[in-house]
Formats: sequence, C-alpha cells, structure tokens
Amino acid sequence: MSDGKKKQLADALMEQGSYYNAVDLYEELYESKKQIGVAWNIAQGYWAVRDYPNAGIWYSRVWSESPGAYPEAQYYHALCLKMDGKYAEAKKEFDSFRKSTKMKGPEASAFKRLAKNESKGCDLAELIMGEPIDMEIAPMGPRINAPYTEFSPIPLGEDEFLYASLRTDSVVTMGPNKKTDMRSQFYTSTRKGGVWGEGQLYDDVFNGIDGHVGNGTFSPDKERFYFTVCNPQEDVSKMICDIYMSTLERGKWGKPKRLGDVNEAGFSSTQPAVVKFRKKEILYFSSDRSGGRGGRDLWYSVITGNGAKHARPRNCGPKLNTAGDEMSPFWDAKAEVLYFSSNGQINIGGMDIFKATGYERTWKDILNAGYPLNSNVDDFYYSTGEEGARGFLVSNRKGAISLKNEYCCDDIFSFEYIYPPEFTIMGMVYEMDADGEPTENAIADAFVQLKGSEGNHKDSTVSTVDVNYDFYVGAQYDLFKLVGAKDGYTEGKATVSTKGLTETDTLYVDLYLEPIDTTRFIAVKDIYYELDKATLRPESKEGLDSLYNIMLTYPTARFEVSSHTDSRGGFDYNIDLSQRRAQSVIDYLVNQKGVDLERLVAKGYGESKLLNDCADGVRCSEEEHQINRRTEFRLLGTMPGVIVTYDKGTLDAMKALERERGSIDSKIKELMQLDDVDALEEQIGADEEEERNTGQAPVEEVEEVVEEAVEVVEEAAPVTITKTNAELDNSLTRKGSFFMGAARVNGYKEVTFTYISSRPVVFVSATLFGELYKDGTIQDKDFKNSKPTKLPDGTSVPGDVFTLESLQLGDKTFYNVEAKLNTRMKEELVFGAKFVSTNKCKIDTKKNRITCK
Repeated sequence: MSDGKKKQLADALMEQGSYYNAVDLYEELYESKKQIGVAWNIAQGYWAVRDYPNAGIWYSRVWSESPGAYPEAQYYHALCLKMDGKYAEAKKEFDSFRKSTKMKGPEASAFKRLAKNESKGCDLAELIMGEPIDMEIAPMGPRINAPYTEFSPIPLGEDEFLYASLRTDSVVTMGPNKKTDMRSQFYTSTRKGGVWGEGQLYDDVFNGIDGHVGNGTFSPDKERFYFTVCNPQEDVSKMICDIYMSTLERGKWGKPKRLGDVNEAGFSSTQPAVVKFRKKEILYFSSDRSGGRGGRDLWYSVITGNGAKHARPRNCGPKLNTAGDEMSPFWDAKAEVLYFSSNGQINIGGMDIFKATGYERTWKDILNAGYPLNSNVDDFYYSTGEEGARGFLVSNRKGAISLKNEYCCDDIFSFEYIYPPEFTIMGMVYEMDADGEPTENAIADAFVQLKGSEGNHKDSTVSTVDVNYDFYVGAQYDLFKLVGAKDGYTEGKATVSTKGLTETDTLYVDLYLEPIDTTRFIAVKDIYYELDKATLRPESKEGLDSLYNIMLTYPTARFEVSSHTDSRGGFDYNIDLSQRRAQSVIDYLVNQKGVDLERLVAKGYGESKLLNDCADGVRCSEEEHQINRRTEFRLLGTMPGVIVTYDKGTLDAMKALERERGSIDSKIKELMQLDDVDALEEQIGADEEEERNTGQAPVEEVEEVVEEAVEVVEEAAPVTITKTNAELDNSLTRKGSFFMGAARVNGYKEVTFTYISSRPVVFVSATLFGELYKDGTIQDKDFKNSKPTKLPDGTSVPGDVFTLESLQLGDKTFYNVEAKLNTRMKEELVFGAKFVSTNKCKIDTKKNRITCK
C-alpha cells in the first residue's frame, strides 16, 4: 500500500473512532517519512484513547521539532503530564506555555486562561494530596469490572448495588456504518461474606429496551425508576440519550415512558438524580442542549403529582456549570449536598468530583471533593448509601482493568470513609476462687479506676452486682489500665487498647479480685508433602484452589508462600527443601491457574517454626511430623497505586477532624477561583435571554427572594403533631450487658432507648433533641439551667438540662422527665438503673423485657 493510500485509510479510521488502528498506520507513515502533521495525528490518537504517557511523548516531539506549526502542542504536552500525575513537571510546562507561546489572537487568550487554570490544578493537587481524606478505595475486581467499561453504580442496600456495563473483551469500533450488537445493560451484584458476587442482569423491563441503557436512579419513595436510553446517530460515534421513567405497579415495574417534558430533540439528556428538598421533588440531570455554558451542563426539573408532571427544565446556573462538562449528579440526602463531576472547575485530573450546597440555581460552597476520591485522571459517578459511609465511584485510574493502556477504561471502585471511632470500655467485676480461677460471682461496691497510658484520661466508678461498669473514652487511641479494688480483696488489674481500631465499638473487659486468704497468616489446610520431597500431593491441590479463589476476590493482593519442614534432616538442607516446596506451590498457581508471578513470593522456613515439640532428637510419630510439613500464606499488601489506604494517626476527638477539614476546605476555595473573564458577561447575557423569553426577571434573583420568604414561612408555620398513648412493645434486645427497646417521647416521637445501668440521668442525643426542638415540643422555657450548649450544626441552645413533657415505655407514660443533652452520644435515648427504680420499673434479664407498675 502506498503512503498516500495509507494516509487516507488512517484518516478515515481516525474519523470513525478506530484510534488504535489509525495510530498504527500513522506510526508506519512517520517511520517512512517524519512529517510533523503525522506526528500530530499520532498524538491526537493517543489522547483520544487516554494513553497519556504516549500522547505526551508525541505532543512534546511536535512542539520541539516545529513549535510554530502546532504551538498548542506544548499545552497538551503539559496536560498529558498532569493526567499522568506528574504535577511538578506539568505546572512548569503550563507556566512556560503562558509566557512563551507563539499563539496569537483570541485563541491564544483562551489557551492561556486554560493553562493558568490547569497550573492552579497542579497546586490544588499538591494541597489536597498532602491532606488526604481518611478513606479506603479499591477496584471492585473482575466479577464486576470487565475490560471495557462499567458505569452509574448506585447502592440498593448495604449488600447490593445496581450498575450498567458494556461487557465485552474487545475494542468497540464506532463510526459511520459501524453498527454493533453490543450494548450496555443493567446488572446487580450482591455481597456475601464480604465478597461481591458476579454481576447478574437486572429487570428485563429495562434491559429489553432497544438501545444502550444505564444511569438508573430511584425516586425518594422508591416508587419510580428513572434511567437513560442512548442510541447512535448516523455517525455512530455520536449518541443521543433520553431519560425514561417507570412506575412500580403492584410490585412490578411498568412499561418505561420517555419523559417528553424533560428531553429535547437533537440533544442528550442523561444521568438523572431525583431528590427531595424543602418539600419539593427535583430531577437533576446532565444535558448538552442549547442555553448552557459549555459542552454538558447540569439542569433541573421540578416534579409534581408523584411523577405525573415534570416542569420545563432550567439550567442550574454558572456557579455549578462551566465552559467544560458537568455530569453525574448525586444527592446526599443525609448531608443535603449535591455531588457532581466537572472538567471545567479547577481540578487535579480530568473529570473531578465536586460537592455543593444549595438547590436548583442557588448554590454555594462548591468544593473539590478531595483526594483520594479524585485522582490524576477521570473520576465521576460518586454515590453512597443512606448512611453515607460507603459508596462507589467510576474511574480510569490505575487499578482499573485495562484493555490497551493503564488509563484506557472506566471501572467501578468502592470506597469507605474512615471516621475517627469512639469507644466505651465496659465490664463486670468478678471474684476469683482460692485456686485463682475466675468465678461468676459478681462483686458489688468495688471501686474501678481507668487511666490512660500517659495519664491523659482518668475516670472512676463503683460496680454493682447485676450491671456493668462503663467508661466513655471518646476517640482516644491509647492503652488503658483498669484497676478494681475493694476491702478484703487483692487488686484486680487489666489493660485494653483502642490503638489500631477503625470502628466505633464497646470494649468488654472483666476484672477479677481475689479474696485475701479467706481459705494476621491465612491458613489453607491440607498443603502437605511426602518425607524429603517438594512435590505437591494430589490432595493438596484442593486447598490451593481455595487460595486461588481468595486471589480472585482480591485481584491486586500479593502473598508470601511460606513453606515448612519437620525437624528430620540438617537445618540448611531443610531450608532448601522448604524453599523448593514453596516454589512448587507457586509453580502450580502460575502454570495451572494463570496467576501473575509478580503476586507471589516463595519463602522457605525449614524447621524453624515447628507447631509441636518434635524437634531434633525427639521421638515422634509420623503423624506428628506430618503436621510440621506444611505451607501457609501471608498477605503482603497490594500492588502499588491500586488500593489506597490512609491513616491520619491519633485524633483526640471528632472535632479535631472537623477543624482540620474546615482549614483545608478554605484553602481549596482559594485555589478553585477560575480564571474566566467571560463568566460574568456570559451570565448577564443568559439572564437577559431568559427574561426576554419568559417575561420574568432572572430566575436566580427571583428564587433568592422566594427562598427567603419560604424560610420565614417555615419558621412561623405551626407544626402539626398527632399525640398518642398507644401501647409500645416492651420487649428488649440484649447487646452485651445493656439492653435496647422502644420508647415514645413527648407523646409522638418513637425512638430506640438504650439501658446502661450506671447512667445517672436520662440522656438525649443531639439528633433527637434537634428534632424535638425543631417541632416545638421542647422550648427554651423547658431548660432548667442557663449553661449554653453548642449543637453539632453550629447553633446554640440555652442549656443542657431540660424537661421532657412525657416519656412512654410499654403502656406506662411518665411526665415531666428531667433529661440531659449529650452532644457526643450516638444512641437516641439512654437511661440507667436510677430512672428504672425511681419509676418502679424492672428490667427482666431472663425474659428480655421491661415492665413498669
């Protein structure tokens, strides 16, 4: 084939989206004749498939060999460095481009603004990577992620999630007349025993539609399902997406309907998110329709009539939307925060995740969501469960399953926030018998003292016969010492450590007093060998297959294969034998199972770690020696750049983290100021156009006035509360040594109480208090002291001791109950033995119920 025809074919492939094939031909052409235009096309091809290292090499070659022909090549070279995580080099190149570029006119001004913003992004990366969020992120693994693309994950519960996938192991070529039968469909995966299962096709009502389906989301009441259907146009590389809705009818999803009020012909409407805010239901979505600020903007439509009507969509405004793309909105209902992704804001990669407070067109506090949620490449489709601690995102960061290069393909990653845990230490005081053995005889009136290792936490209490002592130590990481004492007994001592714990927990430690003279290896079973041999026994392979299943679950983990011998034979010989035995395991996993050799390390320990007393010279049976001829496995960690775990070390309390995040957020705000001189002018033009089209003032201005009016009305509006004395279930759930049950507060609020015997008064959490205070069933006049208390949301109330109008347990209601506000407590309502005995109630520990006379 002549160079001319080869060039025509390469150009055609490039236009069709067959970038890999086009690049192969262009590189052949460049080898034949080093033309700068061909080099530019190679760089563009690598950029299109997100092969940033190779694209950067070719952009650099274009710029260095002919800076006047493609002066923008220097900018793109810098951008490739940034997308490859080389921030210092990228910043230097962006700044150099701004000072020395040969570009002229309006195009030069636009590129210089982009370069300035990208340079700020490099500074932002340095800032937020130096202050990472406490969280763990990991790829979902091959059971979920295929070598092509997965997207739009949303939790369906703690152990199930919904997502969409185009499951194929080959490159999909798009372009004119390149029709393909492959299409994205909905899948679900469930987790059992901590392991996510293989994705299963979701409801045929949605997957049966002609087109690519994805981006599913539920209405707040779970009665409606919104999703998108995308179909290629004549140019197959271009998709048009529409939003559809299905309604749950008698337990089954009805036929999906295209939302004519929301979709606009000729434009894409996609990635719906339905939220409920201030008694309004709102549909947010991403669209490239006219009237936006960039490629894709975020828009919204107010929903009425339980989905019967969707109002004319409106743009979410210039605070959210930029000249770039905004997409994948997600509403965190608990925090009332909108998450979305953008490549037009100051970012550390391409598409970064951002968060904002507000609604519709009124937004504030738009912040980069931080590292490691964001990486040096594209991160989007952020979503969490109802509690907000765990969730998913989609990214092409390192660790995704690659088809052609390490950044090519989007995979689903799971994440979990690591909050500073809070701890309570609890236990009983028991008596020891004359032989020093523990008994179940509880000791009353023992003095129990707790002390931190550095003396930074001291507390004491007195034990009773039937209940625990307990100490709340908050978020302190420490080794605590417990001492119990009583006349006639020796001191009882114990230690308990909170170091290294990652979840809020109650630690149980019992103390024993003696009367004074009153009379992480993974064990895989059945990996054994014949005497003096390194060959695996046939029955050993079943055990190795179980290890292989573990390795499939954790596709990035590395393991040490640790092999051992019995004591017979010389020490050095046994080291060599065990090394060969470890290697035989690796050979099996690599050759028979296809495990990557880099994931395994062989280590022979010889006879140095015997499991019994069968040392040299000791007579033992063959069975006893056999126990020592074994292989074990130790988890070494993960492959670099894949699973990221951060530990910020010791934190004194949750407030320390809040202060820290507040400080970093203010720095992020400073760096997120876009260098966009056209923004104000564009917004003025957009507002004027809307006023001309609708005959109304700019919607943002109107909505700010309406918002203020709504707030006044909401403050003044009386709360309608239906009170009742209907009987409550008096059964209890036992958790360790304390109990949980049902209560009703102030005649209407049903809550869960926790009985901890040593609590001297009734405690109310900040969350429950806030609801009662907002509803007006607790008022300022109910406070019995004047010590101001600051609530977690930053507001203050007149005191911390107040009177509850009523508290109901079972069929018994108590009136004018004194309570204390506890802002650190997570339990809704807590009371102890004093409240129970004073009100003639009884905790029946045998029948697990509470009864009151």
